[in-house]
Amino acid sequence: MHPGEGLLPLQVHALPEEEKQWQKDRAGNFDNFREDNDVSKRKMAKVFNAASSALASLDSTMNDRRTHWVSAAVLARPHSTCPMLLNFTLRDMPCEAGWSSQCPLVLWISGASRLCYAKVRAVEVHPQAEALNISIEALTWLHDTVSDGVEEQGRYSSGQNDMIRAILTNVAA
Repeated sequence: MHPGEGLLPLQVHALPEEEKQWQKDRAGNFDNFREDNDVSKRKMAKVFNAASSALASLDSTMNDRRTHWVSAAVLARPHSTCPMLLNFTLRDMPCEAGWSSQCPLVLWISGASRLCYAKVRAVEVHPQAEALNISIEALTWLHDTVSDGVEEQGRYSSGQNDMIRAILTNVAA
């Protein structure tokens, strides 16, 4: 499982003295696992669960949790290529903040009746301008839904690509 898919802990407690002693014992020569196999497995499962939850927490602490209202450029005419590709720029973003390749997101095209899921295809970071240029693609099974939304709500202007207004939320955050 990817750390970003882990469960965040609801509470964090200091270890009791007995647990600290047990871990200190295990940090040395780890010879007595066979002597008390069942207890060791249960205690190790707790430690590993806490460690993976902490890793997931740290992994997502700096993720962008905002919803963004953007104008996106459509790279190809609707229904002409699969999957549907969209480009947009997020402002006031000096770092990636969770917007990384393959990151899932929710997309709503202004005026459309349905939400769609998409994923990030590529991210260009521009730290000086505090901007991210992001390219996303509709999930394959939602290609027609996104294409229909672009066709119905997009505007085509003098040889330029279709432009749509959309709301995006980073699902990994």
